[in-house]
Amino acid sequence: MELLTVESDSFANWKERRIAKEVLSPTFEESKEINLREVESPQGKQLTWDTEKATEAIKDVPISNWTHETVRTKLAELDKDSKLPDRYVSIFEKFVVNYE
Repeated sequence: MELLTVESDSFANWKERRIAKEVLSPTFEESKEINLREVESPQGKQLTWDTEKATEAIKDVPISNWTHETVRTKLAELDKDSKLPDRYVSIFEKFVVNYE
């Protein structure tokens, strides 16, 4: 969700972020299905899940053009500034490298 933060905090941007969060966040049932849980780590609290169950539960979700462009732009900026974290490599490939 941090990739959806934008400079302009207009009502339209707020609404698009809210919709994206609803679409991209797992439901209570999905969270139970993949055993999503919060754990303590040296870096603080982190979310973890059962990778095998999560892989089986993967599904396509529709996202708006605003969401797609916002994420693509943020990832491209991070890459240009040599600040792309490892955790974004997979999504970078989907949103930037394979952008159609």
